[in-house]
Amino acid sequence: MDKKMCRKVKQLIKDGRPAKLKSYIKKHFIDIQHLQFSNGKTLLHYCCKYHDFNGYRFFTEEGVDVFVKDDCGNTALHIALKQALKTRASSEVNNFYSLIILPTLEQHPESLKWRNHEDVTCRDLLDQLKEKYEEPQCEDSHENWEDKLADEMDHECQEEWGRFSGGASKEEDFPESYDDWSKRMNSEYYRKRKHSSSLPSSSKKTKTEEEDFNSKLKKEREKMRKKYEENQKRAQQNYKKHKKDVYEKKWKTLSENIEIKQLHFSEIPWPFKDSVSEMEDFLFHDLTKSDIRKKYLRDQMKRWHPDKFLQKFGNHIVSTEREQVLQRVKQVSQELNQLLEKFK
Repeated sequence: MDKKMCRKVKQLIKDGRPAKLKSYIKKHFIDIQHLQFSNGKTLLHYCCKYHDFNGYRFFTEEGVDVFVKDDCGNTALHIALKQALKTRASSEVNNFYSLIILPTLEQHPESLKWRNHEDVTCRDLLDQLKEKYEEPQCEDSHENWEDKLADEMDHECQEEWGRFSGGASKEEDFPESYDDWSKRMNSEYYRKRKHSSSLPSSSKKTKTEEEDFNSKLKKEREKMRKKYEENQKRAQQNYKKHKKDVYEKKWKTLSENIEIKQLHFSEIPWPFKDSVSEMEDFLFHDLTKSDIRKKYLRDQMKRWHPDKFLQKFGNHIVSTEREQVLQRVKQVSQELNQLLEKFK
C-alpha cells in the first residue's frame, strides 16, 4: 500500500469515521490482516491511540492479529492501557476497559504477560490503571468514598465476569477475591480516615463509628451486589444481541459477495458457536412475541434449507469441504424443524 493510502487510512481512524474507513478499505482492496506501517504499528495500534473503539472491534472481527508488536515492543493492548491511564474522562476509561481491554483478556488471558522493550507487561499497566481509580479523591468526603466503593465493586465484578471465557486463568493473574478486596478496602478506609492522634477518651466514639461503618458497608455491599447482577444480566443480553447482529451482517455480506469467492466452511456464519442446541437461545433470545418469533423462524428455515442452500452456494463451496458443509447445513435445518414443532 502506497504512502498516500496509508495516510488516508490513519486519518480516517483519527477522525473516527468507521463507515468511511470500511468503504475506503473495500474500495481499494486493502489487505488489513497483513497491513503494517513503517513504525511496526498495525491498524489496531492506531485505533487504540486515537480512541476509535468501533474501528478496533471491526478490525479484530476481520482477523487483524492482536499479538503484533510495534518497533517499541508494544501490542495494541499496551497502547490501549497507556491511553486509558492518560485520559481523565471516566467514560473513555470505561470504553477502553469494556470494548478493548476486557475482550482481549477474555480471548487471550496470556496477554497479561506480554512485554514491551521497556520490560513492561500489560499486567503492570493494568495494575497502574486499577491503582489510579482505587484512591478516594477526597479523604474527608464520605460521599466520595461511597462513590469510589461503588466504582470499585463494579470494576472488580467486571473483572471476575471476564474470567469465564478464554480459558482458565492462573491464580497469579487474578490473586484477589471479592472477600479479600472488601477487607482491604475496609482497612484502607480506616487508615485514611484515622485521626492524627488517638486519645483514650475517644476510643468509645471510634468503636461506635466503626460499628456504624461496618453496618453501612454491609448494606452498601449488598446494594452493589444486586446492582452488579442486574448489570451482568443486561450485559449478557447486549452481548447476545451483538453476536446475533454480527451473524446477520455476515450472512448479508456472504449473500452479496458469493459470486467472487470460494466458500470455506469457516467463512459461513453458522447460527451457533459450539453446539446446534445453542441455536434457540442464539436466534430467539430477543423475540418474545409469538408471531414475530415464528416469522423469523420461517425465514431461517428458508435460509438453511439444504436444497435452497445448495442452489445458492453449491457452486462456490470448496470441494474438499463440501461434505462437511452439507452435513452442518442439514443439522441446522433439522434443529429448526424441531423448533417449529416446539413453537406451535
